[in-house]
Amino acid sequence: LEVTTDPAGARVSFQPYEDFEGPWHPLGETPISDLRVPRGVFRFRIEKADYATIEVPHSVPLASWSARRKAELTGSPLFSVEDRSNRLDFHLGHEDEMPEGVVAVEGGIYSPVPLVGLPFIYGDAPQIPRFFIDRTEVTNRAFQDFVAAGGYQRRELWPQRIEIGGREVSWGEVQSAFVDSTGRSGPARWELGDYPADKADHPVGGVSWYEATAYCAFRGRRLPTLFHWARAAFPSQDNGAPLSPVMARWSGFSQEGPAAVGAHRATSVAGAVDMGGNVAEWTLNAGGRGRYVLGGSWVDPGYLINQASSVPPDTRPATTGFRCATYEDGPETDVLSEPLELPSFEFSNIPPMSDEAFEQTRRLHAYQRSPLAAEVESSETLSWGAREEWVTIDAAYPGERIPIRLRLPSNGSPPYQVVVVVHTLESLIASTLRGHSYEPWEEFLVKTGSSGRARFGGNVRAPGRAHRQCVL
Repeated sequence: LEVTTDPAGARVSFQPYEDFEGPWHPLGETPISDLRVPRGVFRFRIEKADYATIEVPHSVPLASWSARRKAELTGSPLFSVEDRSNRLDFHLGHEDEMPEGVVAVEGGIYSPVPLVGLPFIYGDAPQIPRFFIDRTEVTNRAFQDFVAAGGYQRRELWPQRIEIGGREVSWGEVQSAFVDSTGRSGPARWELGDYPADKADHPVGGVSWYEATAYCAFRGRRLPTLFHWARAAFPSQDNGAPLSPVMARWSGFSQEGPAAVGAHRATSVAGAVDMGGNVAEWTLNAGGRGRYVLGGSWVDPGYLINQASSVPPDTRPATTGFRCATYEDGPETDVLSEPLELPSFEFSNIPPMSDEAFEQTRRLHAYQRSPLAAEVESSETLSWGAREEWVTIDAAYPGERIPIRLRLPSNGSPPYQVVVVVHTLESLIASTLRGHSYEPWEEFLVKTGSSGRARFGGNVRAPGRAHRQCVL
């Protein structure tokens, strides 16, 4: 691990991401280099007198994933070496100079952008200068300032062209369209121009893209582009020890409603909160059916945390809100603000496969049943008691053998319940599987027995009677 700050001399401490009440472990003062730390997702705290404290999560993957080391070995530059979302490298801001309620997001290259459907952008890696983004989603209390200041009547705050139902409308039509449930100017779910009394610190919802844009202009700011939002949420190389699934576990997904901002414990790579769940968030970019919303809302499952959806800009669902950002104009911003078309598929428009084509596809996968010709190549007893066997079998195509690593419990007898473990990318880049590390829960699985249906990261269909478990 490397930790660098400008200026140097900042104290660094860390704790496991999900150990919210645990102690902070000191690491030393910056610059820190070649520090040996566990693999996993952690939160890091950077402190220096007279400077604003930074608290951000960071993913510590395997040492073999070090982009800097790979670049040194291969002699070829990699974008990820310069990508500050992949490392702990910060410009410290004086406490009295930091805008209130925002987090700073370090600038530089950001590639690839880890949103589902977004192409890998290695050739034209986005350059995103340092910027600020709201730490939380805009609250009902904050949006009330906009309403009270006549924000709905101030034409200069709103986009020049406004479309409702797919057609451009006059300013008068805008006034009558974006109203609350009682016909007054305000978000769709408000009443009499005001929010529910006990929801002041909840994120504002039921606002269109146009209302969100006008509010940010009222604050002298703007909506984040899709790229700015993603840069504040996730590291670009979100693998090895990925951050997004850990964020999703502690975000406001699959809930009955939104919570007060900051109530959920998940923090983004830049230290912002609620970038997953609670309310989905408008971004600046056009594309698809309208404008992109990111992060998912309280009604969504957690896997939507890094998926973009395009919706008409005049829609006002209760599940959609926003946050503002501050970034400078320039060539990079112009590029990042351009319309963006993410791939999408309308499956109902795809003609069904013909019977002939289906039969050809079926035959391609209809391997003939033949003896496996299994051979045990080696066997040894592991330190924790299980027996490990390396077995090879004939492949379904001629001339090749498939290696299988089999772990059998020492305190059981056949028949075994078989659990097939598919490892992460780490195993795919290994030169050999022999001696390859395994997850600690594999040991737990082999040692324990189960009956009926077992749950371990998903449903495993077990036989009708209990068997000792074997990991294949």
